[in-house]
Amino acid sequence: MVKKSSNTGSFNARYMTFKQVAETFILTQDFETIIKNNHTVLMGSRGCGKTTLLKMLHPEAISNWDNHHSKKLFDKIPFYGIYIPADKQWSKQIETFEANFRDKADFVRSISKGLINLNVLIAVCDTFKSLIHIGVNEDCQKHDILLAEELIDLWEIPTPIVPDLYSITQRFHKYVSQLDTLVQRKETHVRLEDYCYWDFVDKVGLAINAFEERFKNFDFFKEKPFKWALCFDELEVAPQWLFLELIDQNFRSRNQKILFKITTIPTITAQEFQATRDELEKKDTFSSNTGDDYEIIKMWVHNSRAQKNWRMFCNEYAKKMLFNKFNKEISPTLFWGQQNYNEALKASDKAVFAKFFRLKEQSEFEEDGIIWYVMKEVAQMDKSFHRYLLRKGVDPLNPVPINKRQVDQVHRKIKPIVLYRYYFKKEDDQRRSRKVVSFNYGTDYIYDLTDGNPRAFVNLFNKFMPEFKLNGSGVPIMIKINTQANIISEFSKEYFYPRVAYYSDSVVRYKGKIITLENMLDAIGNYFHSQYIGEKFTADPFSLIKFDEKCPNEIIKLFNKGLESGGILMVEDEEYKGVRKNVRIYRLSYSLYPYYNLPQRLYAIKNLSDILSSLLNTEDNSAAIQLTLNF
Repeated sequence: MVKKSSNTGSFNARYMTFKQVAETFILTQDFETIIKNNHTVLMGSRGCGKTTLLKMLHPEAISNWDNHHSKKLFDKIPFYGIYIPADKQWSKQIETFEANFRDKADFVRSISKGLINLNVLIAVCDTFKSLIHIGVNEDCQKHDILLAEELIDLWEIPTPIVPDLYSITQRFHKYVSQLDTLVQRKETHVRLEDYCYWDFVDKVGLAINAFEERFKNFDFFKEKPFKWALCFDELEVAPQWLFLELIDQNFRSRNQKILFKITTIPTITAQEFQATRDELEKKDTFSSNTGDDYEIIKMWVHNSRAQKNWRMFCNEYAKKMLFNKFNKEISPTLFWGQQNYNEALKASDKAVFAKFFRLKEQSEFEEDGIIWYVMKEVAQMDKSFHRYLLRKGVDPLNPVPINKRQVDQVHRKIKPIVLYRYYFKKEDDQRRSRKVVSFNYGTDYIYDLTDGNPRAFVNLFNKFMPEFKLNGSGVPIMIKINTQANIISEFSKEYFYPRVAYYSDSVVRYKGKIITLENMLDAIGNYFHSQYIGEKFTADPFSLIKFDEKCPNEIIKLFNKGLESGGILMVEDEEYKGVRKNVRIYRLSYSLYPYYNLPQRLYAIKNLSDILSSLLNTEDNSAAIQLTLNF
């Protein structure tokens, strides 16, 4: 979705101009979906590219992209986009205001409506101004003035006011500031202005009718029908009533000329709009039926199809960046290779594994094969694994499979688990303290690591840039396995973990104990790691989470923060043994797996309340003290 030039910084589309977004944009399947002539909900965590998609619907962004590509987006998109960002600051102020004046619910709601109305109309004026500049060849100022005069009348804006779009937006910004002051002063006995009681859909309808009538004969606007998309960004920080109103009322197409494109995060909540979100999250962009009111784009890797699309995006981005660096087409796999546990073992301990053990998969379980050796070593130092092999009919002293069935049902199934157990559970316990795991490398591993998050992938890719090198013949040199593992470890530890573990407003107090999102993530990650190195070997370790009713509301809040930050992801549209249909399943982001020393594998499901039992145990005073100190 985002194409980065040679600079090495990360990016945040929220703070980029429309021109900057266009200059870094790559067409994706998600963009092909969002430009359909219907209502759309983009759902995903922070950094997954929702804002980029919405901003690319704005005329200024499209115009700048068209200037650099022969393929014209203006001809392809059947509407004009009006980008409406949420304002976290006043949203938080309204939330506090509402909490302080619960007996003045109607008054608080009116202020909230006023802020939404004003911000929507400011965005409308911005889009109109861009379209006049793009689509009118001459006398732009004249047409700006004529349109503004009509809007002043239609929106009943008090005069005197200079008749141009800039002056209208400045007047509305002044009104926003006045409402902000009113909220800060906690004034509840003042008369509110009419804009606090408007219906923004009606006001937008009047405006787009005026625009259509004035510009319908210009050649630029004859190319497609006048249809408009109100693009609400970060709806999770907007007032709850807006979310409900958009889904329950406005998505029913009150005005056939207006579409809605909104972004939000997947959440679990005990609040009143849970039923609406339930319906949202059951929908799938690939399974929506014709005639549905809206379509969902799930912007994270939630199933195998999403994983395939994400890998395609990462590969396209990586190829473009490599072309920029070397001025020729190069496959990223030539630098990264593909993850191979056996080669990783060689890299981890050359003195042991590089001499004579068979590495090829067809012989890895045979005598003197590399996995044969590891299984034998683990069986000697781990009584529970020794007993497991005996139960499965495998000789712990010579774990050669007796037939193909045993290879598939035992040896291949437990291979990743045994390798991690060997790596972290040597008798001298030295391996457990390793900072880098050589298993963490390879093209698909790197693509999957960032879980559909363009911002994270750009950051990770930039860390690799100095390592991409050619030999004297111009042939790519594969980056050493341990070098890749070091870069990935640094990315997980220094970049991703701090951004999710210390996410804003992610602290709760539960029965006198302070619990942070960091505490919760650490409890989950360490619990899953213990499944691989714990006292008892298991071929079905827990690696998936089921949110259960035993979790208190405080944990609901933290879990939602985990979803918002991208530290926790929903896994959907897969079959899980013993799980009812439509029951939501979650996992940690793969970007956290190197931090907690976990393999990129999905196994059994565990209730969250069981995983967090020690964290929620208020009888453990020492734990409570430790949590407070950590905070």
